[in-house]
Amino acid sequence: MTEAAAKLVGDDGCGLETLLTYVSKERRGDLFRYVDEVIEHDDYEFDYQFLGFIVDYINYAAILKRKVDVHEMRAPWDKDPVPPITVYDVGCSNALQHLVFDPRIHYVGIDMIGEPEPQFFRDNCRFVQGRFSDVAAGLKIDPRNSVGIANMSLLYFVSDDDAIGLFDRTFRQKFVL
Repeated sequence: MTEAAAKLVGDDGCGLETLLTYVSKERRGDLFRYVDEVIEHDDYEFDYQFLGFIVDYINYAAILKRKVDVHEMRAPWDKDPVPPITVYDVGCSNALQHLVFDPRIHYVGIDMIGEPEPQFFRDNCRFVQGRFSDVAAGLKIDPRNSVGIANMSLLYFVSDDDAIGLFDRTFRQKFVL
């Protein structure tokens, strides 16, 4: 375990110890290295005990897991493919929260940061760099199976007057803090 990562163990549900339960033992070394890189970066805005709104994301993930279970229950005669549920996390920062979501849920992190670019520990995740209002149209968001998350992030984009309205119009299902 790295020195920075060691400082995060023993957290109160907002840091690395909580996230370790979502990562295989084989990938934990990669997670420690990534957390070190994030924490050591000049633009990192959280302290060692707070990696983001992890507890909130754990609650969102529990709700969405139940939604996926129901979403995948289809009548045997229904031949229409079921598109996956996709979470669009506006203001994802380092995107560590992707770990808490059920692997059947696709995750798209959206943020203006670029260094270090978020690293993912699941295959069905991706990062889109830019302001939500600039990239939303290009994402081709299907409102039937998409969930928007904006944990305080829309309030940070002061120069983006319509970000909150666009987010609200784009997602039927959303979590906003």
